[in-house]
Amino acid sequence: MKTINVIKLPILALFSIFIITTGCQAQDYSEVRANDILKKIENGEEVYLENVHIIGEFNLSKIYLMNISTLPKWWQINEGFDENKKTVKSRIEIVNSIFEDDCDFSNIQFVESIHLSRVNFEENVNFNGANFQDYVNIFHVNFNAKVDFSNVSFKKEVDFYNTSFNGVTLFINSNFYEDANFDFSNFNSRTEFANTQFNNTDFSYTKFIYVEFPDVIFNGDADFSDVKFGDAYFWNAVFKGYANYKDVSFSSNLSHYKTGDAYFSGAKFNRDVNFYSANFDGDAHFSGANFKNNVDFHSSRFGNAGFIGTIFNGSTSFYDVRFGGASFRNAIFNGETDFDSAEFNEYGYFDGSSFYNNVFFDHAFFNSAFFRDVNFKYIADFSNTEFDDYTDFSNTEFDDYTDFSNTEFDDYTDFSNTKFNDYTDFSNSRFKDYAKFSNSNFNDYVKFYSADFKKVFFINTTFTKVNLNNIYFEQMKVNWSSLENTMIYDGPTYINLIKNFRNIEQYADADNAYYQYRRINQKQKKISFSKVSDIFMWLTCGYGVKPQNALFVGSIIILIFSCIFYRDYNNSFWVGNEKISNMNNKFIKKINEIIPIYLKQKVIKYAPSWCSFYVSWVSFTTLGTVKPKNGTDKLAMMLESLLGWLILALFLVTLANIMIRP
Repeated sequence: MKTINVIKLPILALFSIFIITTGCQAQDYSEVRANDILKKIENGEEVYLENVHIIGEFNLSKIYLMNISTLPKWWQINEGFDENKKTVKSRIEIVNSIFEDDCDFSNIQFVESIHLSRVNFEENVNFNGANFQDYVNIFHVNFNAKVDFSNVSFKKEVDFYNTSFNGVTLFINSNFYEDANFDFSNFNSRTEFANTQFNNTDFSYTKFIYVEFPDVIFNGDADFSDVKFGDAYFWNAVFKGYANYKDVSFSSNLSHYKTGDAYFSGAKFNRDVNFYSANFDGDAHFSGANFKNNVDFHSSRFGNAGFIGTIFNGSTSFYDVRFGGASFRNAIFNGETDFDSAEFNEYGYFDGSSFYNNVFFDHAFFNSAFFRDVNFKYIADFSNTEFDDYTDFSNTEFDDYTDFSNTEFDDYTDFSNTKFNDYTDFSNSRFKDYAKFSNSNFNDYVKFYSADFKKVFFINTTFTKVNLNNIYFEQMKVNWSSLENTMIYDGPTYINLIKNFRNIEQYADADNAYYQYRRINQKQKKISFSKVSDIFMWLTCGYGVKPQNALFVGSIIILIFSCIFYRDYNNSFWVGNEKISNMNNKFIKKINEIIPIYLKQKVIKYAPSWCSFYVSWVSFTTLGTVKPKNGTDKLAMMLESLLGWLILALFLVTLANIMIRP
């Protein structure tokens, strides 16, 4: 250990001496009076300064400078000069120096290039109205007080690389005709770029405490990648080229107001926009913005986001985005839209929005969701999505394939007055609270296979074809007329529906559902005793829910026996009742008039008489005594009496089942 220390000590000493020497050299500035530099500029001499401390006000307006109007007119026009401004012909380069006092470069035209590197401006700097005809290079410069570049024209490329603006900074109404580079710069106070025009612009890795870009026009590409904003205002800005905000951060830690809000309201993006992995700590305002091409918010993070009335014309990606709350009310999505795996941790408002292309919300998460009055013109995919709180899809229209399979609704869900115009899939979905589909229209096949409901309402709902197989529900409010001719057969589902109807006292619907269940079940059976007995029960009592069937079948049996077996009985039963006898004669005469001649013999042979009808009635009901004339009639009377007892018993049981409810 002692050996190591012996070696380290000389090294540390040499290093300390080097640091001290370097520091002394860095601070060893020679003093230069501002007036001496101004005199050179007045004489048109080149200015080169390094390691100087400039004393006194640096004011170009206090020296005599030639007016450009003295030069040939054609030269002025070609070079874009302003005849009302004074002109500096000197090339100016200042390195590693300090301006002690105010500097005034306002309303000056600079013919030659300007180079400032590692320069400190300790007081206010005014470039208002300046005109730079050549390159402007400002590297590693510190503006420690207010700096004003308002109404400035930069005719050639401008470079503010790694420059610090520590006071109020103004670029209002300025114009950058060529590329502008601000990368790695720091704007540590209020900054304004209102009404400024840029060509290609690079602000990458820049820091803004508070910045305004209202009504700014970016005629070329704008690169804001990896920028750190406090509060940023891009109201009505126009981006004519590619806009890159990849990995940008709007941070409350940098904001004067501790909000970190971003304002893009009314902005127009004419080409692709990249907000990949952007971070919005505060509120993000994009309401009224117009994205005319593709926009990518993939993996971005928002506090609250406002996209009210925003227009998305190209493909739009909010894949894996995290929102506190987000409002997309009345937004228009003309391209394919992806919200796959997005999270809306407070709310998601989409009321009145229109999706004119495919939209994907699969694997998304919503705390509360509002999709009232939305139009989905193409595929709408909500599969594997979780809705944690109140969910509203009322008055919405789905025109294409709609997928809610494996979706979980944890609170009250409202799909009332909604139209599903194409195939819709709710299979394996889970509704943990009330689900309301009342007055909705399913105009194509809808699949609720293995769906799980607590209490679901299908009141006045219209189905074209519905699959409720393997469904579970605690209670379902639905009219059987909605399901009667549309439901795919599944025995257990029918049984559950029948029990449900009885539990909610919709007894007629329970009977009708049971009747259809038995009819379908009967048709699926092969010929067997079970099938025959089912047919008998269907005909005689409607499986115990239609007592009128027993009356009808009984009437047919009475008529058949009166026609076939009791034809030997004549009208002697009616002797002594002239009125009834005359009625019978008229009846026989009417039959003779209606039936063709070649059928009369056969039909009249089996036509019942009032007497035979009476005999059949008495035999069927056993309410009277008739002595049969022969063995055939005896057999007929026995058979009819047996059938009568059976049919009447079925009628009474069925009637009791209908009339006596729990």
